Order: sequence, then C-alpha cells, then structure tokens
Amino acid sequence: MKKPPLTRKDGFLQPYNALFTNYFLASAFLALAAFLSLLSLASIFCSLAISLSFNCNSSP
Repeated sequence: MKKPPLTRKDGFLQPYNALFTNYFLASAFLALAAFLSLLSLASIFCSLAISLSFNCNSSP
C-alpha cells in the first residue's frame, strides 16, 4: 500500500499543520474558560467575604 503524501499542493505539511491549528484553538479556548471560571470564583469569594465581614460588624 502506498502511504498518503504528507504535503498538500501548496506545500504545507498537512497533518502537522492541522494538529497545530487544532491545538492552538483548543489551548486558547481552555485558557479563556479557565480565566472566566477563576474570575467567577474570585467574585463569589469576594462577595462572600464582604457579606461575612458585614455580618460580623453588625453583630453586637
């Protein structure tokens, strides 16, 4: 059996190029998702700490 050629007509390495673009898109998406989740966790923690500190200050 003949192996399929590694290059396309325009000269790019086909499997490596596709792997690189898919990996870049996936890593960018994962970084964005991690940043948003950390941001939401930080906002929840800050609001919880603020409410707890207000409750502690208001109690006699």
